[in-house]
Amino acid sequence: MLWRPRSIYQLALLGFTFALAPLCLAIFTSLQTLSEQSVHGQQLSRELLETTRLSQSVQAQLVDLERLSRQYATLGDSSLLPLFDEIVKQLDDELDRLKQKPTLTEDQPSNDAAPTLLSYLDSIEQQLALIKAGVPLMNAERPQSFEVLVQFDQLNEDNNQLQTKVTERMDLLLMQQVQRLEHVEQTLRNRTLLLALFTLFSALLFSYWINKPMRQLKRKIRALGNKESDSVRPVGGPLEVRELGSQLDWLKQRLEQLEEQKQQFLRHMSHELKTPLASLREGADLMAEEVVGPLEPNQREVIEIIQQNSWELQRLIENLLDMSQLEQPATLASEPLELEPYVQELLIPYQMLSRRRQLDITIEVNHPQYRCDPIKLKGALDNLFSNAINYCNERGQILIHCDKVDNNLIIDVANSGPVIPATEREQIFRPFFQGGADRGGPIKGSGVGLSVARECVEALGGQLAVIEYGGWNCCFRLSLPLEESTL
Repeated sequence: MLWRPRSIYQLALLGFTFALAPLCLAIFTSLQTLSEQSVHGQQLSRELLETTRLSQSVQAQLVDLERLSRQYATLGDSSLLPLFDEIVKQLDDELDRLKQKPTLTEDQPSNDAAPTLLSYLDSIEQQLALIKAGVPLMNAERPQSFEVLVQFDQLNEDNNQLQTKVTERMDLLLMQQVQRLEHVEQTLRNRTLLLALFTLFSALLFSYWINKPMRQLKRKIRALGNKESDSVRPVGGPLEVRELGSQLDWLKQRLEQLEEQKQQFLRHMSHELKTPLASLREGADLMAEEVVGPLEPNQREVIEIIQQNSWELQRLIENLLDMSQLEQPATLASEPLELEPYVQELLIPYQMLSRRRQLDITIEVNHPQYRCDPIKLKGALDNLFSNAINYCNERGQILIHCDKVDNNLIIDVANSGPVIPATEREQIFRPFFQGGADRGGPIKGSGVGLSVARECVEALGGQLAVIEYGGWNCCFRLSLPLEESTL
């Protein structure tokens, strides 16, 4: 079974550990390597220093030995012999110590410096043995005994070669130490690079593991907010994130249930309200037609008020239903419309109110035909006409202008009512927002008319906004794309 962390904290801690462990390993190995190189460098420095001192001491002792031997040959003073023996003994000890130095003899091929150094050391020891045996026997009565002094020439030559070889050997060891340090540096650099890449890979991997469930939650929340179908895979990752994903699934189901209950409530409420409202409108229409008898002028005025208010109530109920239905996806119809008669038909229910308020309504149609969904267009224009008539001042003017601009149908609905403040020009399209202007109609608005109008326009692929239009105080512009057949 694939292991899964129980919490984001556990996953983050594990990722931190995986990211930090290579760095700790790199630091530890680097310190260990540097410590080893430091110890090796100290040992090499001590060996080279001691070898240099020994070689210099050998050279100085040979000079003293030659000087003392020639003094003895000249003076014949036997008191010089103990000092001679002491110098020879010191030379033997120092030559033995040089032979034992690993820096001069280790890791050398048979044809390289180490055999040459040893051969010179052996030659010096041989020459020194002859001098040691011959110098005490020198006598003026036997001139041939002084030939032993000739050995000093060969001894000095061998010593010079020895010093040269020792110097070359020390230079070689120093160069090898430099190469070793360069190799260690390159090794540490490569190791650090590999560990850094591993750390980066671990950080990216655990970041992906941490962010993946978060992205799934984000997609699920976006799908929930957009009411999209549940095509998002179940949320994975740590236990607490999966539990949160399960809670979102539960929330989605609960919202769907509430949405269904809302739709059911609106359907029932619409039926319950429309049935008595239809009877009220039918009775008012019968009375207006004087079916029950002739009407006095004041009675007819009351009947008109009943008709207007009942129609306004029906429009408010339909707005609530339209707002709910616009949230659900629907297929748009496409029918050709004659705009001027279509607009005049939509204005019929407002004739009594506009006459009572003495409004002057002007209709200008420069593009007579348009093809779209008539129900959606009615939902937009009906609310714009109602808004213009109810908010226009007494004895005011209303303009309805239709024209074609850049392959778009432009419908402007302007009135001489109060100016809409700039701070409210977007807010008035929000559901249930009530602006600061006073409504002049018989019934206070619900605040959903302009919201329904904009949603209807957007469903048709257009735009609805408040604009500055000529000398009119308030103007709503409806912009709809024209189909090729109506261009």
